[in-house]
Amino acid sequence: MAFGFFPGVVLHTLIKTRHEEGRCASLYDVSLMLEDPKREGGPKELFKEMIAAKHEEWLKNIFPEMSLEQRQAMHIFCASAASGMLAKADKEMAGVVSTATANLSLYRDPVVSYNTGASDFRVADLMNRDEAVNLYLVVSPADIDRLRPLLRIFASQLLGRLTEKMEFGGGGTKASYKHRLLLMLDEFTSLGKLAIIERAIAYMAGYGVKGYFIVQDTKQLNGVYGQDNALMANCHVRIAYAPNLPETAEYLSKLAGTTTVVQKKKSISAGKGGRSVSRSVQETARPLLTPDECLRLPGIRKEHGRIVPGDMLIFTAGNSPIYGRQILVFLDPVFLARASMPPAPADSFYFEREQAPKPARPKAAKPEELSQETIENAFLRYLDDLPEGIQGAA
Repeated sequence: MAFGFFPGVVLHTLIKTRHEEGRCASLYDVSLMLEDPKREGGPKELFKEMIAAKHEEWLKNIFPEMSLEQRQAMHIFCASAASGMLAKADKEMAGVVSTATANLSLYRDPVVSYNTGASDFRVADLMNRDEAVNLYLVVSPADIDRLRPLLRIFASQLLGRLTEKMEFGGGGTKASYKHRLLLMLDEFTSLGKLAIIERAIAYMAGYGVKGYFIVQDTKQLNGVYGQDNALMANCHVRIAYAPNLPETAEYLSKLAGTTTVVQKKKSISAGKGGRSVSRSVQETARPLLTPDECLRLPGIRKEHGRIVPGDMLIFTAGNSPIYGRQILVFLDPVFLARASMPPAPADSFYFEREQAPKPARPKAAKPEELSQETIENAFLRYLDDLPEGIQGAA
């Protein structure tokens, strides 16, 4: 019931805020609309206000190009949501409203309210702007539990907007975007269960969106999404490092498959007629990698004063498994140069960034320009920035 009336309140808040204050409303305004301390009559007075509001006139002033039918449809949408709530008993109405407002407490936080009050980019810019755009969302571990609902909304809005339209032509699909998008989610399970990701992973590649999800082990993934989740099945490439749990090691061993091993046997027997020697050749199947071998995959280490990358397993659909070697940022000249790039200016993306001078970005260094000493010094600086407890392990 809370889901049924909530969109009507959101639309009413958007129209009223734009009409009275000339700005776009946020979820902070929606929470105040439902729990405004100045409204003595409580939610019942709000629903009466939604029915009596002149949405058609307000919308005509805001969007002159909007047709009368569209304006009337919006008013009916708001009024019907309000009338449905007024038809309920007072206790039932209070329970439904409290269910909706309980999930809006986050957006009354002044910091969250300020940062979600306006947007300086559009979701479509991530794939359709002339210049390629990178967007980084970095959340402190101390705030991730509190901000999880906001991150879920952003993920739902991102995938919903970027996968809403597909163009066809010439007997197939046409790319309706200028740039492909890499959706990389580190510590994927820390965001909780994202239902939109689980659904969209099956079709978002057709819209130019590639997913890159990083988890600690399969147990962590199954704990959030359940044993029968479709995430692993829809990933074309799966990369694994040395696991810590036997369950994950067994899964990787099964994923690698089996190989045929030729065993040669020699038997000698002695009797009254003398000694006889017989030889036999037998082909038997064994796991390509046993669970024990998966657990003992070597990691990053230092040998003879040089940093040696660890090993990894790469599984691609339709191909044999690959035993690979890690690529470390501080050992690869191209990635090291990219990691040295300065962050984007703090100017507003739309209004000030175009006039602001663009920062000089370093060109990708050539391999011969970085000596081994330079690379090792970069790695030592990387270690110095780590906490003491992690430095020893690294």
